[in-house]
Amino acid sequence: MRRWFGLSLGLLLIIASFLISDFGHWLNSALLVTGLVVVTVYYAWPTSQQPIIRGWQHATYPIAFCVGHLLLGTIYFFVLTPIALMLRTTGHDPLNLQQEGRSSNWNDRQSTPTPDQYFKQF
Repeated sequence: MRRWFGLSLGLLLIIASFLISDFGHWLNSALLVTGLVVVTVYYAWPTSQQPIIRGWQHATYPIAFCVGHLLLGTIYFFVLTPIALMLRTTGHDPLNLQQEGRSSNWNDRQSTPTPDQYFKQF
């Protein structure tokens, strides 16, 4: 992974420089030069690989943090919560937690297992 990271980071910066060429010539040139310098330094000076990787991780951490939390929050509140509310209103009880007048939650076994059932558990 470390072998390809420098090349992929450099290519990402070079592609980004061409994609945002409408925002100004100086920004386009800066990203293009930065991409070329990163690739050159990454492969010419092997001890710089770890700091470049860590720097990229620190630079992109806020983006990853926000996207991850927004994505998980969206899934939780807009997918799982409505499903849970719907199941709760319909009375779905998959764990059989309703007491129904019993003093214990013990469930009696329906049938006595045979030795053949030990080999066919599913």
